[in-house]
Amino acid sequence: MIDYKMGFDPRRFANNPLEEKFANKWEKINNNGDLLQCLLKNRVMTNDDIKTAGTIIQWLGSHIGQCFLRDVLDIKFIKN
Repeated sequence: MIDYKMGFDPRRFANNPLEEKFANKWEKINNNGDLLQCLLKNRVMTNDDIKTAGTIIQWLGSHIGQCFLRDVLDIKFIKN
């Protein structure tokens, strides 16, 4: 069975729960590779494609990934 949520470094989940949350959501919406297959325009999907997609999605939950999303979406940090 292929794990469609696992990127190249799933051990980061223990210290970065938001990365795991992103990975879990990807696994759910990817529907056993259907979404990734569609994004790849129906070319043959490799294990590297699966791992790379999972890694990028996981990265979005990291601190740097969150900064990237805030910048792209023009979201300002909320100061307490």
